[in-house]
Amino acid sequence: MKINEQITTVWQAVNGCNKLPLTVAEQRFYAALETALNQHASDARQEAAALGCLSAEHKVSGSIEMEPRELRKFLRQLVEQWNNRPLSEAEFILFGRLAEALTAFGDEVRLGHPATERRCMICNVPVSRCCC
Repeated sequence: MKINEQITTVWQAVNGCNKLPLTVAEQRFYAALETALNQHASDARQEAAALGCLSAEHKVSGSIEMEPRELRKFLRQLVEQWNNRPLSEAEFILFGRLAEALTAFGDEVRLGHPATERRCMICNVPVSRCCC
């Protein structure tokens, strides 16, 4: 599956979340995904304009119902799949935000409340104690 098709699937799952009963942590997770996707759409348009290309609309209006667990599994696979492949700057930033949203959700579920600090994506310790 191409990267744009996978991003479209994530958009559709975020659009379809309104039909699902979500926990507070899942609501925050979906909000973080929506923010990341909106920013990606803006970044991708700017990137295309800088290259002199016509930019396509990256926001998707359709929706699919995907359980939060399925979406997290899909996102983990997506981030891992594209981890070592060439990405545009906008895609690189998007995948960083997706990975960060997954980590923040896991921390919130484990702690019972939103984490006060982000975790390093390399060593998985709070950023203030990171030595990478």
